[in-house]
Amino acid sequence: MATEENITFEDGRRFSIGDVVDFWSGDAELRGKVVAFAGNRVRIEPDCPELVAAMAKHHDVLDREILTALAGRCDEVTYVIRNVLDWPSRPLHRSGIQTSHVLTACRRLERRGHAEEARSSYAVMKTWRITAAGRAALNTPSGGVTDGTNG
Repeated sequence: MATEENITFEDGRRFSIGDVVDFWSGDAELRGKVVAFAGNRVRIEPDCPELVAAMAKHHDVLDREILTALAGRCDEVTYVIRNVLDWPSRPLHRSGIQTSHVLTACRRLERRGHAEEARSSYAVMKTWRITAAGRAALNTPSGGVTDGTNG
């Protein structure tokens, strides 16, 4: 049950906007503030500026790897991009990456204009292609992948 001010889960946990909570991200326990609700999900922003900067850098690296994978190929389905990044002995090898991470990154790249959803014969799978702006971002020496908003 969610309202604009709080949400209560079936197990009795209750969150309100502005609550400071501990949460897990990867292997680290972190502290952050509840900032929004979306359906039955709670959005938490970390209190640590260093973590926010590290997450932005991680996103930039993943975005660049995805653009590099797309640059050498035609339109690719999300899971194929994930497989390209997870192939051992490949230059872009990223062990343990999940398809959902690739999908999120592709959507982020689409918002920036660096990638676009391509037409596909698949009913459910999303297919992606690099745009001219994405190719230009790859050729920018300073990186050029991020727009500074991390999002």
